[in-house]
Amino acid sequence: MAKLVGKPAPALTLKSIDGKSIDLSDLYGKRPVYLKLWATYCIPCRVQMPGLKKIFASYGDQMTIIAVNAAVGDDIGKVKQFAQDFDLHNAGYHR
Repeated sequence: MAKLVGKPAPALTLKSIDGKSIDLSDLYGKRPVYLKLWATYCIPCRVQMPGLKKIFASYGDQMTIIAVNAAVGDDIGKVKQFAQDFDLHNAGYHR
């Protein structure tokens, strides 16, 4: 893991809940990117979301924070509801 710190993430394009594309390569070299992977059915993910919201409130102007639903079989309606419930502003939906 330590070998990956400071290295760019692999090229990845995500689709946001509102249908826009988020291309990670467009973010390289601009500021840090925090990718939060989650699933609607993941209990630890739900527990961690208030902490993510605090990080966004404290550092959202200094880094890009993207919450990515990485679950297999998660319905887009459930994903949208989860994002609304936890006030996720930059939620990606990856299939």
